Amino acid sequence: MSNLIKNGFVTALDIGSTKICCLIAKVLSDGSFHIIGSGYAQAKGIKNGVIVHLNDATASIQDAIMMAEEKAERRVESVIVNISSTQLKSTFAKAEIEIADNKPVSSNDVRKLIDLALQKAELSDQEIIHQLPLSYDLDGQNDIIEPSGLYGKKLSIVLHVISIPLTQIRNLSLALERCHVSIDAKVATPYASALSVLSEDEKETGATLIDIGGGNASIAIFSGGFIRYAAALPLGGLLLTKDIAQVLKTPFSDAERVKTLYGSAFLSPQDEKETLSVPLIGETEEGTLTTLPRSYLISIMVPRIEEMLELTNGYLKSQETDDYATRRIVFCGGSSLIPGLREKASAMLEAQVRMGKPLMMKGLPDFMPSTTFSTATGLLRYAANRRIHSEDKRIKPTTSSTSFIKRATKWLMQNF
Repeated sequence: MSNLIKNGFVTALDIGSTKICCLIAKVLSDGSFHIIGSGYAQAKGIKNGVIVHLNDATASIQDAIMMAEEKAERRVESVIVNISSTQLKSTFAKAEIEIADNKPVSSNDVRKLIDLALQKAELSDQEIIHQLPLSYDLDGQNDIIEPSGLYGKKLSIVLHVISIPLTQIRNLSLALERCHVSIDAKVATPYASALSVLSEDEKETGATLIDIGGGNASIAIFSGGFIRYAAALPLGGLLLTKDIAQVLKTPFSDAERVKTLYGSAFLSPQDEKETLSVPLIGETEEGTLTTLPRSYLISIMVPRIEEMLELTNGYLKSQETDDYATRRIVFCGGSSLIPGLREKASAMLEAQVRMGKPLMMKGLPDFMPSTTFSTATGLLRYAANRRIHSEDKRIKPTTSSTSFIKRATKWLMQNF
């Protein structure tokens, strides 16, 4: 899994509660991606990012993959897939080991230290998605980035482990196996979206990414260049759609349509004058509609939006992290496009808020807002980062003795 790009191609599979998106990308000479195939399908058998009906979920996943394959004219055999369950868990583990006298820290020492931290995390019933070192300490020096090769007596670590219940991973793997597709890597949805949307400055100085999808709001808190927390709250656009469908007694699809076309996070005087029409559930005669002012629709949405923001604010305040990181919020995801959400979130969260878009890639389909591809493009970014990391690992530093021999050989060839 060290290099997720195979023969110059990589496939990202974003499994959400309302949509499934598949992107097949070709790696260009400059290291960027060109999307050569994209597939999109309505998510069925999935709730809050978790498979609840295996056959329906398998069919939806297969539809998205086959559409992408047809456009790319290329068979998908393996994918990088996102994990967006509300049972996503951030755990922090500490460990310390002693280094052998007169020897530098080795890669085996680092591996031993991480293994010890994982044992202390006690995640026997969990599948580990990410194990991310937040900091190393070598003899009291606590800002060590890469300890390998350095001299010291005691090495310690703070490890951020992102995990999910093992049964949920097994169900996801089973659905993909039925599609004859294997998993190259699993990436937590908030982590993937953050890789796509947050700038390097935001990751370093501190920012919180909130990806509002249909079923979940995925949250990633960054500071110091590292992801400090990851979570998914059951707060998504489907809650708004259900409220509208129940109050207006209209089919779910029509509730989604009026929410998208006429919804807002604020009421304005003009909303009372504007009207819209929706069909009623159970009416069989074509053209049977009910007419209502736009203000009535918005009055249904505003309390739910405020509740979602209040719950999100409560979660952010409960986390022990840099206060600045939660005072800069970046929204993305399809349900973040509600007019007025930025202004309302800024007031309720008492934060600087911006609407995020994924760093653009060539070939993204233009029939949907780019922010809905935040997770999928983030999965591709993850693959790119892993490739760079792997290439760095292949660069072996020369020892002083080897360097001397090379210099001596060059001198002899030039002088004799």
